[in-house]
Amino acid sequence: MQFSNLTGFLGIAAVIGACYAFSANRRAIHWGTVIWGLVLQFVFALLIIRGGDIARLFDFVPLSHTLFLVLVAAQFAALYLVAKYRKNIAENVPFRWIKRFVLAEFALYALKFNIVGVVFEGLKTGATQILKFSSTGASFVFGVFGSQEQMSASFTAALGDKAGGVAFIFAFQVLPTIIFVASIFSVLYYLGVMQPLIRHIAGFINRFMRASGAETLDVAANIFMGQTEAPLTIKPYLANLTKSELFTITVSGMCHCSAGILIVYVSVAGVDARHLLASVIMTAPGAIMLAKMVMPETDTPETAHG
Repeated sequence: MQFSNLTGFLGIAAVIGACYAFSANRRAIHWGTVIWGLVLQFVFALLIIRGGDIARLFDFVPLSHTLFLVLVAAQFAALYLVAKYRKNIAENVPFRWIKRFVLAEFALYALKFNIVGVVFEGLKTGATQILKFSSTGASFVFGVFGSQEQMSASFTAALGDKAGGVAFIFAFQVLPTIIFVASIFSVLYYLGVMQPLIRHIAGFINRFMRASGAETLDVAANIFMGQTEAPLTIKPYLANLTKSELFTITVSGMCHCSAGILIVYVSVAGVDARHLLASVIMTAPGAIMLAKMVMPETDTPETAHG
């Protein structure tokens, strides 16, 4: 292993050290939040980027899609029958442990078949398709100016070698993409698709990190929205937020980028969409971790218990 491979770890140590040095109250730092923030980032990165390598480690497990579905269906059917027809038995059934066992089965299935990687590969394909739709729409409205390829081809045909570099107009080729993606998410919010997704992400983060319900909801919303729109998801609580919560919301807004800007990065910079999606997900626990180091919670938030 070369020393350059360790520069990322040195960067993490430097950032954590800087946050500790500039902390408003070092004694109030909850190190469990810091540890879980790091752990969740590494777990998300492994599942999204290295999910295929992890799946190969579980090749020895004799599990197929059909067998998994049969096992889960049989377990739920047995639990339903016991709960409905054998009340005396149901009272002694350790449902909490059964729930954990079923969750462990789902986790094993997800790891063996790289479900997370498949989902994010689908999101990557979706992002690419959105870019195509946006480019087609921009070309329809603005003609040759809406497509970078068509502009470059036209200039090259007209000017030859004097055409120079790639033709690019931000207003005609980037802004339509931002507007298009923002419109898609507005429709999803209107249909009620995004709200439960954001609540589940916030609930997952809140299980591991010491943060209030309001700030975790805002952080989860920032994964899909910009820093202007995300705080509106917690509008009823904004007036009573503590300093630590306000700082977390600010840090989260600065760390994340909206879905529209993310698609633009894929279009303009040619970055792998899967890596960008991974960074957006990893930023959620990272933002809480760093914010709670610089401005630890010393008050009692209104939504302290979720």
